[in-house]
Amino acid sequence: LEMFLGLKFYNPPESILRPFRSATLGDECLHFANEGINDPLSLRGAIVTLTVALSDAAFVSNIFINHVVESCAALKDFRVFGFEDDKAIGRPWELGTFQYIERSNPMTPQSYLIPASIDGKKVPRFRAISLAIDSNWGDRSTCLCFLGVHGATSASL
Repeated sequence: LEMFLGLKFYNPPESILRPFRSATLGDECLHFANEGINDPLSLRGAIVTLTVALSDAAFVSNIFINHVVESCAALKDFRVFGFEDDKAIGRPWELGTFQYIERSNPMTPQSYLIPASIDGKKVPRFRAISLAIDSNWGDRSTCLCFLGVHGATSASL
């Protein structure tokens, strides 16, 4: 499976969901090789696509991302999709295109605001979020140390 997907799991994929603790040492990051997909209309990222099933349906307000290691490149350009089903097979909502900025203080995750409405339509509660990583900051491999999804289960946002 690892060879087929171009992934090398030194840690289980869910390690990037853990609260920001040992990832500060870079020992719980995920490393990815380039998948070679270059279709901006695809739901898949050019490097990798990660999908997270949320524990409850939620109105997502922010995505948090962090990269702390120097042994591989940080992600650069990425897209976020939301799904109303937990298998991420239904109609996707494109929630935005973002850029991770390399900086000198990697201990603070970067936050990306998710809109409450798109094209005049209220964004629903999601059961799954996909992160499509399209580029990195200049290496053959990309790593991600932390992915956080914040929101509320009620419409109190």
